Amino acid sequence: MKCEEILDILSDYVDGELARGQCQRIQEHLEVCPHCREFVETFRESLEIAHGLDKKLPPQDVCESVLQAFRESCRKKNN
Repeated sequence: MKCEEILDILSDYVDGELARGQCQRIQEHLEVCPHCREFVETFRESLEIAHGLDKKLPPQDVCESVLQAFRESCRKKNN
């Protein structure tokens, strides 16, 4: 699994809404990719903070902006 593939389903992964096989593939990737592992941890922490502040997820456009920035970072890393 590539970094970009994880980003496409990251929200579902963090929410526990993926099939077991998909979760396993993501976990295997996270074991070997410190960049994605750190991003997933930061994403989870950000959601926990947001939940603690107002008990709801950040607006969808905020999540998309964060994911887009990470995609660009991954592209630069892979070039």
